[in-house]
Formats: sequence, structure tokens, C-alpha cells
Amino acid sequence: MTPKPGIREAKKYETRRALGFAAFELASERGLHGFLVEDVTDRVGVSRRTFFNYFNRKEEAVVEVGGFVFDDGLKELRDRPADEPLFDS
Repeated sequence: MTPKPGIREAKKYETRRALGFAAFELASERGLHGFLVEDVTDRVGVSRRTFFNYFNRKEEAVVEVGGFVFDDGLKELRDRPADEPLFDS
């Protein structure tokens, strides 16, 4: 089993996740070309520099959401009882 991440790593993950979901939501609302990185950072409450610590472009942030959704599903599956049939999980 993988050890739990430390507080710093957990905060970095949550920041990256928040930026990704904010970018995804803005793209859903306005289209990919209808928002700026500043719109993402304003929604999350971080600086532009913080955004670029995690992503090179807004498109990269939008695509990252797929990984977060996969991680969430995997975590939910792992939290199910080990003896439960996979189909039921």
C-alpha cells in the first residue's frame, strides 16, 4: 500500500486539482478560447505564477481533469470491501 502523502504534497495536489477543475468548468461555460489563465486563477484564488508552477497552458489544466476523475474512481473502488464482487463494486 502506498504511504499517505505529507501535508505539503496533499496541498499541492489539491491546488493542482482546483486549478484543473476551474479550467474545465470555464471551458465548459465559455469554450476553450473564451477564458484566460487569469480567469482560472481568480476562481481558485491563487496567483498566475502559481498556475504556471503546475501547468504550461490552460489546455493542459483542462485535460488534467480526466486524471483526477480516474483517481477518484480508483479510490472509491479501493474503498469497497475486498470480498465484494467487482461487478457489484
